[in-house]
Amino acid sequence: MRPPRVVMLLGNGFSPDPRVEAAARALVLGGADVTVVCWDRDGDLPEREERAGIHVQRIRLASSHGRGTSQAFLMPRIWAAYVEAGLKLQPDVVHAHDLDTLPAGWRLARKTGAALVFDAHESYPDMLGENVSPVIKWVTRRMERFLVPKADLLVTVGEKLRKHFAEMGARATEVVGNWRDPIGSDAEAAEIRQAVRVSAGVMPASVFICFIANLTSERRVEPLLEAVARVPEAQLVVGGKGSAVPAVEAAAASCPRIRYIGMVNPVDVARWTTASDAVYYGFDPTNANARFSAPNKLFEALAAGQPVITARFGEIGEIVAETGCGILVSDYTPDALEAAIRELLLPGRADELRSAARRAGARYTRRAADEALRTSYGRLLAPRGLALLPLAGKAA
Repeated sequence: MRPPRVVMLLGNGFSPDPRVEAAARALVLGGADVTVVCWDRDGDLPEREERAGIHVQRIRLASSHGRGTSQAFLMPRIWAAYVEAGLKLQPDVVHAHDLDTLPAGWRLARKTGAALVFDAHESYPDMLGENVSPVIKWVTRRMERFLVPKADLLVTVGEKLRKHFAEMGARATEVVGNWRDPIGSDAEAAEIRQAVRVSAGVMPASVFICFIANLTSERRVEPLLEAVARVPEAQLVVGGKGSAVPAVEAAAASCPRIRYIGMVNPVDVARWTTASDAVYYGFDPTNANARFSAPNKLFEALAAGQPVITARFGEIGEIVAETGCGILVSDYTPDALEAAIRELLLPGRADELRSAARRAGARYTRRAADEALRTSYGRLLAPRGLALLPLAGKAA
């Protein structure tokens, strides 16, 4: 039996994209021949590359992210390029990542007879926000409603989004979360925790909070800074880039318990998370995508066995409420966040939350996500006389 051929379409340069790489690696471990055809807008990445058994082909069409309405005029060209590249690969499955590649994925699947997988990373029309004209947003929603029922399988990041697309007419759906495995054994995690806390000068009796993200205004960083400054036992490390950086730098200059560490290597995010006592996740609850929110930050925290501090919205709010793996605030105000930090100082409370986070982390693992994806693929491949190898050992 020959290996199943999978062509993934991606609207960025795969430099990398963690969700796409995790899915591709899970399929490669199952014996699939996976090629990621992606869009290198800056033209500064290799046109062809091999990464852990994944073939990468980049289409060079000059553009940039965040162009708004003007980007729409380029889309027919990139869709045609996806189809042209994909036809040469003769896929058994076309896996379109996000709505911006789905029109090309649908056309390529029709031309080759391949099964079509739509991987919805988010509610794409809601993500566009005010960056595009109302006409473009209207067209995007109509396109989504037309194409979603055409997919043989729709995979997405959480249960709320899965239900959203099922109501839209998706024929088969599966949750494949952006879940994580622990970075090591309990002993290794304890060693990392101690080393990072010592190097960061964390006080033994303090509550150490970590927030590493895109530091935009919607992330509600400023109320956290004020709350930490009010609690003498609290220490905070903030990493990332964005419009809120000046506020973070000013807070760090005035409060020695707040530290700004700039951009953080993805490998080091797990180390900081492991060293923390709680992970903060701030997001504007009025954002259209907030109702679906199942953020990577939650699963990073659970993989490290650390509780989260967040508000009651989206899927993250439901998971925290159901599992008890964190503290839900009524709103992102300094008063509410101060109360959450002080709750962590109550005798035994932090240990209770960490235990709940570890239990939840055992449920939301990378292996569980890989198995969900591979099982769904198995149902697509069986009528074609193809199959994936059983998943053995640890997941990618």
